[in-house]
Amino acid sequence: TGKISPPNFDYPTTSTVNAVNGKVLIRWSTVTGAIGYLVRVDDVTTTRTRIYDSNTYLQNSYELTAGSGRTYEFWVHAKASNSDTYSVKQVVVFTVSGTVATPTPTATPPITCVGDSTQTYPITNGTGIKTRNCVNGAWTDWLTFAVLSCNAGYQSNGTACVAIPTSPPISNKQLLKIMPLGDSITYGTFPGGYRKELARLLTSAGIGFDFVGSSALNPAPGVDPDHNGYVGNRTDEILNRMDPWLAINPDVVFLHLGTNDLMQKRSIGEAIYSLGGIIDKLLFNAPTRIIYVATIIPIINAGDRTPAPGVVDEYNVRVRNLVQGYVNLGRKIRLVDLNNKLIYPVRNPIISVEDPGDGIHPSFAGHTELGRLWYNAFRLDFPAETPATNQYLLNGSFESDFSGWIKSGNAVIQTYAPTEGQKLIAFNTGNSTPNGQLVQTFPTIPGKTYNFSFDAGMLGVTGNQQSLLVTIQGTSSLLSQTISFTGSTNNSIQWKCNQFSFVANSSSTELTFRDQSPTSISTDLLLDNIKVY
Repeated sequence: TGKISPPNFDYPTTSTVNAVNGKVLIRWSTVTGAIGYLVRVDDVTTTRTRIYDSNTYLQNSYELTAGSGRTYEFWVHAKASNSDTYSVKQVVVFTVSGTVATPTPTATPPITCVGDSTQTYPITNGTGIKTRNCVNGAWTDWLTFAVLSCNAGYQSNGTACVAIPTSPPISNKQLLKIMPLGDSITYGTFPGGYRKELARLLTSAGIGFDFVGSSALNPAPGVDPDHNGYVGNRTDEILNRMDPWLAINPDVVFLHLGTNDLMQKRSIGEAIYSLGGIIDKLLFNAPTRIIYVATIIPIINAGDRTPAPGVVDEYNVRVRNLVQGYVNLGRKIRLVDLNNKLIYPVRNPIISVEDPGDGIHPSFAGHTELGRLWYNAFRLDFPAETPATNQYLLNGSFESDFSGWIKSGNAVIQTYAPTEGQKLIAFNTGNSTPNGQLVQTFPTIPGKTYNFSFDAGMLGVTGNQQSLLVTIQGTSSLLSQTISFTGSTNNSIQWKCNQFSFVANSSSTELTFRDQSPTSISTDLLLDNIKVY
């Protein structure tokens, strides 16, 4: 008949209909007390294309000019007030299989003027909306004006579409702030999760990085512990709690979310809507930030929480379409198809002798594979650097103990979790006085620019602070930097890769590392992998 009714659509049920004279009429029940309806129609045949979007639609039916073989997604929400959003809505997806010729149905009788009316209109570099009120059955003049959407390369400032700020592209020669963002698969079933292998690959490629996030739980020894992986969280829960994390201003985000939505029987439409909200917040006013969005990995066995057959695949199709929509707008977002690319070296893709086997989280080998897949996507934007080699310093990784260095105070050679070779320097061990110092003088050419890098870290079981002063001295001071850490309470090691450059002003230059920690109680200050090149 070309009609779909009543309105209690149970998404993701998909209907197949014939169009009538090229049109499909969608009806829904009139809702008592509603001042109007929010209505949205998208063509989702291949990629999402917005067909219609109204903030206040007054009738209880919508006639769509439909193409044969096209698939459409229709949203409707009854408004109780002007501030209502799509937080609760009915959604239906249907495919038009063909068209039939029948007499044109009688038009729906016009509805008396009620509530508010909105109308779209063109604005510079985008589309606006204007609103008028219904007073005593008659429309007022247009009252309010706002931005509805902006063209590619522009964003709303509330009243107009303004150009998205541009800045130089991120270089892998700087310290990249990388935010792992997601649920327990980001948190990890094993210490460090996929972050452990990702950190190893980034370090091997000579890429300076700093994992960032509001959590440091489940760390791996020798790996930066920070992340935003939260066990059991759905997309809407991450969306609601993420605003404070944006102050960290990450350069790169690895996003894997949706598993808990599907296990908790949340609709695919709602999950994708929240995932889009997360991406919107991450992209806003961040022209150089790159977001890597993953399809979710298989859910093999979650007991009575296991999604129905095909649900994970359908969700991942929607993720791919969502990402492609942003790509079409020129945004810096990449799809990482973990679901299709994840290959485990064990027979069962989830359960193995290496882990508890809950049918949801990867084995140890699976976490390692995830780290490799994230890295493979990342390196397309950030090619590996040629690892820096020491051309001027002697014994920068302390494999020959203190050879080449002048040592004073409390500093010893240790072998736990070095970032280069088999040894590292540990200051103020055994609660000794934090007064250790290392000095090396090396030849330089006046006027020449040199690059300088080193790994600083700390091992601690308290929240005490450690500080390392780094100076480079020629005929005058060329560099003076203090690297500080606040300890964790889980006996883990934190590392930071630090990179600087300086212009020499004499034929010899002195490099000094000095322990300036305020305390040494239950903490050690660490140093390794020093290079001048």
